[in-house]
Amino acid sequence: MQGEKRFLILFEKFFPDPFILAFFLSLLALVCSAFFGFEDVQSKHIGERFRLAGLAWATGMWKFLAFGMQMSLIVLFGFVLAQAPLVTQAINRLASLPQKPRHAIWLTAFMACFSALIHWGLGLIVGALLAKKMATNLEERNIKVHYPLLAAAGYSSLLVWHGGLTGSAPLKASNMENLPYFFKGVTVPLSETTFSELNGVIAFLSLIIIPLFFARMHPNTEQVKSIGDYNNLEIEKSIVQVKINSNGGGLESSRYLPILFSGFLLFCI
Repeated sequence: MQGEKRFLILFEKFFPDPFILAFFLSLLALVCSAFFGFEDVQSKHIGERFRLAGLAWATGMWKFLAFGMQMSLIVLFGFVLAQAPLVTQAINRLASLPQKPRHAIWLTAFMACFSALIHWGLGLIVGALLAKKMATNLEERNIKVHYPLLAAAGYSSLLVWHGGLTGSAPLKASNMENLPYFFKGVTVPLSETTFSELNGVIAFLSLIIIPLFFARMHPNTEQVKSIGDYNNLEIEKSIVQVKINSNGGGLESSRYLPILFSGFLLFCI
């Protein structure tokens, strides 16, 4: 636990909340667009360039509502499929198969990746559900499997999903309506992306290599932390009570970021 606490403190010190990271990345894109995003840079004052870049950021965001809804529906439909009785029975059956920890890790990663190649929302949910069911099933059979690694294997679908049938970029690039004007009507058919020989080879090798990689990472018996260890209330309390004074936490509770953000919006208006 001491090693994990030190890593937790280090991670929290330098990595703030994802929303804060998104804010700074958006700010970086804004600055770059103000300095490099105009053809007639010299003819516009720096303040005017920032104002136009800010307006483009504010108005351009709404253009992604349709895409955002599509992504939300993919996750929703993936959850619905994963909750279907047939899929639930399959998950329960798969969870009862492994007799060794490494076999459980391999099977979880393989099914997560395989499902994601068909439907990334399905792979995301099935991987997580299978990992948890696998952990509880093995615990009942007194087979110790490293729960953090099993959970990571359940989310290994995120490594391969974009090469599958629901990859966003290949689907968008194949439709002329989704391409910006500077592509001049040139589309990229799915035969050259998702269904290309190269992508097929990569997907096939990923299904082999990724599960083996996760299985090889399983620690020795004395280092294994099963799901039962994480159900221990004393361990949970010790994790919750870790006090961290971090830059990440400081940014998350800072009053200056909202002031900076709202002030910039007022400037653009």
